[in-house]
Amino acid sequence: MSDYSAYIICGTPRSSSTLLCEMLTATGVSGCPNSYFRTQNIDEWAEDWGVPPAASANDAAFDANYLAAMIREGTKGTGVFGLRLMWGSVADAEAQLSRLHGVHPIPELFERAFGKTLY
Repeated sequence: MSDYSAYIICGTPRSSSTLLCEMLTATGVSGCPNSYFRTQNIDEWAEDWGVPPAASANDAAFDANYLAAMIREGTKGTGVFGLRLMWGSVADAEAQLSRLHGVHPIPELFERAFGKTLY
């Protein structure tokens, strides 16, 4: 995986992706994948990471701070960023990354945000 700086686990609910994420984290070399774009958890993640709350629904400053914290958390010092992404969160991920990187195809947005990405 040394050619990649990030990977995305594309899954569906109830597919044991949580177990896979826990096992990858336990290796100590593959980051800490989680559902960082899951809308229901973004405020909780942001609070846990010390990211100031968003001033509005389309707050680019919040998005930039959240993305930096997400990468820090999802990498956990391993140099590899892990993300779990369910279909229900794809549009939210696209919107958040588009506010930071402009409108591009989703794979390009992920590469702009995380570097070369393996799916």
